[in-house]
Amino acid sequence: MMNISKKLLVSSIIALASLIPIQSALANELSQSTAQRVQRAHTQSLDGELTKAIELLESVSTSRAYDKAFVARMLGVFYWQNEQIQAAIDQLKYAVDSGLLADEQFVDTTRMLADLYLSNVQYKEALSYYLRLVEEGHGNALVWLRVTQTNYQLARWPDVLDSVKQYQTFEPTLDVAMLSLRLGGEFQLKKWPDASKTLGRLIELEPDNARWWQQLVSIEIRRERSNQALNVLTLAKLQGIPLSQQEIRMLAQLYADQGIPSKSAQTLALLDDAKTDLGMIVRQAQLWQQSKQWDTAIEYWQLAAKKDSKYHWQASQLYLSQRDYQLALQELNEIPESKLTSSMLFAKVQSAYRTQQLSLALQYAKQANKVEETSEGDRWITYLNKQLEDSHSY
Repeated sequence: MMNISKKLLVSSIIALASLIPIQSALANELSQSTAQRVQRAHTQSLDGELTKAIELLESVSTSRAYDKAFVARMLGVFYWQNEQIQAAIDQLKYAVDSGLLADEQFVDTTRMLADLYLSNVQYKEALSYYLRLVEEGHGNALVWLRVTQTNYQLARWPDVLDSVKQYQTFEPTLDVAMLSLRLGGEFQLKKWPDASKTLGRLIELEPDNARWWQQLVSIEIRRERSNQALNVLTLAKLQGIPLSQQEIRMLAQLYADQGIPSKSAQTLALLDDAKTDLGMIVRQAQLWQQSKQWDTAIEYWQLAAKKDSKYHWQASQLYLSQRDYQLALQELNEIPESKLTSSMLFAKVQSAYRTQQLSLALQYAKQANKVEETSEGDRWITYLNKQLEDSHSY
């Protein structure tokens, strides 16, 4: 994520390359023979003869320390352009560590060396040179950006947050890249309130980025703020952010936790397996029942019963509560006899009696007493026998 690409090194290269031509003041600092070779190598590089330019500089032999540092600096640029990264690092390190570069040369060369280390996944080395720039009084927004990126790669989370603050002394308003780095540190250090604020800012900048919404929900749940998590998911949905199957389940659970079963059921209906998975169907039936949406609840109990006949019992109970005894009996008759309990049989007794099917009701009462003899069963049998006798006497 934070690796510096070749493109990001171009600014360093341009800064260095612009200082390579041998101006009169610079020529006075180099020995005449070195200055001549350097100028020729520079011309060759401009003509596209990079290999010849490198060979020419490699052939420079001098005892002068500044000449060596300057040639190393120039070679470092050419090696990088020739994709000889380790050789470029070695030369630039020599130039920087010599302590002989002029102030502007030192800053540009040190920054390029640190950038090369960073792009080469040598994070500790990169950090040491970025911090050297800071110590020498050359810290700026770009340097602190690189310090932050390097600390991130080294998992130095407190330092990540500290370097973000240093960056803000130059750029008070953080962009997405820096906010992302800060968020990483806050996550790792479990600074949930701070992370929540950072994500709020990221959402303002990138409202269509699903990742920010997802992470904010995760944080609110970690903070045990289910109402806030619910609000975030609801807003994400309104924003048009596509929710994953897991997020839809989470949203449904949050609605249920907040005592909004109808919204929970409606949300579960968005799942791919909403009407194929038995557990999911049962859950929706329960939620619609909690919402007192009886017809919809019955619809889902009947759908569940197609997969497992025992759920005809729940549908029949709702019909009974609505005093729709004929439909209740139809549901009860769908339950295999081997699965009938005494409670189910007494429900059949009541349904048959209420629909004026007294003989059938008596049959169910006797059947219930065979399953489990109870005083209720005896009372029903006595009562129904009397009712049948009375009806036959007329």
